[in-house]
Amino acid sequence: MDAERWSRLSPLLDALFELEPRARERRLNELRAEDKALAADLEALMALEQEQDDFLAKPCLPKDVEQRIRRMLKPPRLKVPAKS
Repeated sequence: MDAERWSRLSPLLDALFELEPRARERRLNELRAEDKALAADLEALMALEQEQDDFLAKPCLPKDVEQRIRRMLKPPRLKVPAKS
């Protein structure tokens, strides 16, 4: 799943998890009418979370990859010349 797709799914998934089961099903039906693929992705992620309580708590990337990405995104440090 790419970052753009996840950025669309993530807030919807959070909102769905906050709903009671009946309201969640109604909202999924609304989403399904708008975008079947989106609703299917949400249902698949919800099913994974229900099967494994900590599914969304685990990092998606291996630790070494995550660390490399963090280093790449880290702002550069400015070198201040020594005072004479």
